[in-house]
Amino acid sequence: MEHNTLLIKGVALTILILFVGVDIVPSTGNILINNEQPTELIIGGPTLGKVGELLTYIFYLIDPEGCEFFLKVNWGDGEITDWLGPYIAGEEAIASHTWDESGTYTIQSIAICNGSNYNASLVVTITSSNILYVGGSGSNNYSKIQDAIDDASDGDMVFVFDDSSPYYENISINKSINLKGEDKNTTIIEGKDDDIVIINANYVSMTGFTIKNGRYAIRLISSSSTSISDNIVTDNMLEGIYLANSSYNTISKNIVQNNNYGIGLHWTLSGPGPCKYNNISYNKILNNTQRGLHMSLYHEYNNIFGNTIAYNQRHGIKICCYCNNNNIYHNNFIANTQNAEDQFSNKWHNGYPSGGNYWSDYNGTDKDLDGIGDTPYFIPGGDNKDKYPLMQPFGENKPPVVEIINPKKDYFHFSGITLGPLPFNLIADALSFGGFRLRPIIISAIDDFDRSEDLIVKVFLDGDEQGNACYCNDWKLHEWFWTGKAFGKYNILITAEDSFGEVGSVEMKIWNFCFIS
Repeated sequence: MEHNTLLIKGVALTILILFVGVDIVPSTGNILINNEQPTELIIGGPTLGKVGELLTYIFYLIDPEGCEFFLKVNWGDGEITDWLGPYIAGEEAIASHTWDESGTYTIQSIAICNGSNYNASLVVTITSSNILYVGGSGSNNYSKIQDAIDDASDGDMVFVFDDSSPYYENISINKSINLKGEDKNTTIIEGKDDDIVIINANYVSMTGFTIKNGRYAIRLISSSSTSISDNIVTDNMLEGIYLANSSYNTISKNIVQNNNYGIGLHWTLSGPGPCKYNNISYNKILNNTQRGLHMSLYHEYNNIFGNTIAYNQRHGIKICCYCNNNNIYHNNFIANTQNAEDQFSNKWHNGYPSGGNYWSDYNGTDKDLDGIGDTPYFIPGGDNKDKYPLMQPFGENKPPVVEIINPKKDYFHFSGITLGPLPFNLIADALSFGGFRLRPIIISAIDDFDRSEDLIVKVFLDGDEQGNACYCNDWKLHEWFWTGKAFGKYNILITAEDSFGEVGSVEMKIWNFCFIS
């Protein structure tokens, strides 16, 4: 396999040199393609640091004309630099700063070049606690997450780089720490058909991970004041997020999908007690086999709001077994086999005019155009009803987020296979034989309310529609095969339209070289 890959790379590189080198590989420093690159300001540097630590950042202006620019930096804590420079585009401008208090800060920078302004920002987290690093390339990095947790003390942060992802571990957290992944899409913890993360301490924070392929993904057992936020919890055999005998916790902004159950509140024999006063908010609970969210046995005073609960088989949410006095409002129930079932006494709205929930199977009218249905939505299973059903989904319906996964910008390809970085930050390249790509153009399309498979994803080449991309049995990916002779430079435009008419798009310039007809 390695021999074949090297052979492909060698052949492709030879073709590139023979046929293309004069046009796009510069010998004088004047790059034809770079003349079409937009001017852009980029910030590079650490996104995590400690109070009192001097952090250094690089500010880099990309400009095809090589202009002279001045730079000003707002550090987000009230400190703003004077104008720095002049610098020449392509030259690294370096500035350092120290923050005196813990918190999250947004570095904002502005560059002035030929009378035009260019802006960039970077979010930085500053903590007063000790930071233990996992999976990075620096000294004193741990190779396993559990080892760092074992050495941490209450109040410390364990920061996990995605360099060594995926991490095949089963993790136990029994102290009050902040466990933070570098990027939730690429910092992955995979289970071994067992529980992946068990938390039985108070004041724990976990954010920035994909947790997948376990039995239970995250279990909170007798945990209080814990925050589970901004994670992807997917493809677990039993349950995504499990709470038992745990109160005053926050479960928010997670994507919980493709599990057997999504989020559950339980009563355990090992530590009997209800779950109370938890906030379960702004999660996307999607396509779980049994239920999106469920409660059983005496759970009270929990707030469930702002979630999108969609495409779950059997139930979007089911409440049973003496669970009363819970508040469920401003959620979007979309195309679950049965959107809800409640056998006891709970409140399914937030009063008027705030309203209740959005129900995709609500058939009522809104004659007074106040955004709330004129008749209640009745909850199956008991006597509950949403008195003020919303006529449109709660929250801003943003356009789908679209990204071209393959080809990769600034990378060289051969028939759809990514080979390596291009020199001089050129645009994406593709070589193919007879105009046929062995691998398709791959597109990621994600929407707040619609499944990726329900989006209408279209492909345009230089403004001409080529047809729809096909959903390819992945929760967010579509593909389109580029066939036919296609030597030349193209602008690829991908659009994705949701069921409410919102359209997101992405563009990429690409060279396509076809040899052998």
